[in-house]
Amino acid sequence: MTDRHLKDLLDSTAPDQPDLAAAARTTAVTERARAVTRRNRALVALAAVAVVGVGVAVPLALDGGDAPGRQQVADDPAPEEPAVPAPQPCPDAPVVVDALRPGDLPDDAAWARLCPATSSVGGGADLGEKAMGAVVVGEEATALVADIEALPRLEQLAPECATMLVQPSAWALVVGDGNGGTATIGASVTACGAVPVAGADRQVEAILALATEALGSHS
Repeated sequence: MTDRHLKDLLDSTAPDQPDLAAAARTTAVTERARAVTRRNRALVALAAVAVVGVGVAVPLALDGGDAPGRQQVADDPAPEEPAVPAPQPCPDAPVVVDALRPGDLPDDAAWARLCPATSSVGGGADLGEKAMGAVVVGEEATALVADIEALPRLEQLAPECATMLVQPSAWALVVGDGNGGTATIGASVTACGAVPVAGADRQVEAILALATEALGSHS
């Protein structure tokens, strides 16, 4: 390439600096080319960022800007209230109270009812049609259980019980819990007797008084 051709090339690429020497103008052209390259790269990067921004903004705009909230609702639905088990009928055959084991009544009592019972020493008690045909549910059943468990511990039977001839008359109180299970307490007598409840003996008469009062008012 001739000096004339080099001068023309430099003039065309750096026309604003005609008085520079060839070497200096070559350096200027190089720096200008580098500046243009950096500018082009910056423009490309900005364009890429803009495209990404549009790609994110458009779905959010179309989604109303509340997609995270709706996603949380979809992933975390409101908890449903647990279904309360329906009261079960009394067993077809009378409850044999001799076979009952000492145990606790459920704290989450869903229902309670008195059921016909029998024992090895006699038949069932006559607790009245109102009490035997009724059932308490929900909070009233829970309250009945709480009242029974709150009865004072029976340390010993009344002195007159030693001289009385107590007529055998079995009874049973069946209580259903929130999971569909049942617990049963009972005795072969309605007086001068004890029933283990919540780890302590409770007076038979007191338990029956609470049960018949609660159930008799819901017949």
